[in-house]
Amino acid sequence: MRILALDVGTSSVKAAVLDVAAASPVGPVARVPYDLDHPTPDAAEVPPERLWSAVTAAARSAARAAEGAEAVGLSCLAPALVLLDAADRPLRPVWTHLDRRARPAARQVWAAVGPEFLAATGNRPLPGGISVLCYRQMLVEDRTCSAASAITCT
Repeated sequence: MRILALDVGTSSVKAAVLDVAAASPVGPVARVPYDLDHPTPDAAEVPPERLWSAVTAAARSAARAAEGAEAVGLSCLAPALVLLDAADRPLRPVWTHLDRRARPAARQVWAAVGPEFLAATGNRPLPGGISVLCYRQMLVEDRTCSAASAITCT
């Protein structure tokens, strides 16, 4: 059996058709880099369109070089927050695990309930862009939210 394996990393997407029995690539490994945006020093985000473009380019390249994939295997970059609208379209850029804009909110939680809560939720010492605190920070920063986007802004 052959699978199209995709590895979506923090700075590139790698893809190859793998022979499962031989545990090796059938053809070359395609690598498509993409840039993260840093609109502020604490930010690390990528527009969904840029990420999707890298995924599809790597997949096409690997699939053309070695035909015959019967399945797809996917490994994605460390957790990232992707908010979708009612039609499953991304609402905003993807905040990656390197994003640190939620740290002020994490410090508030830390002060209110202690470090045990953040440790128990896997956010030690302070979270990146992958938690409910990140979502809260998005709401604080984005005053253009609307009912149509299914997000309630405060």
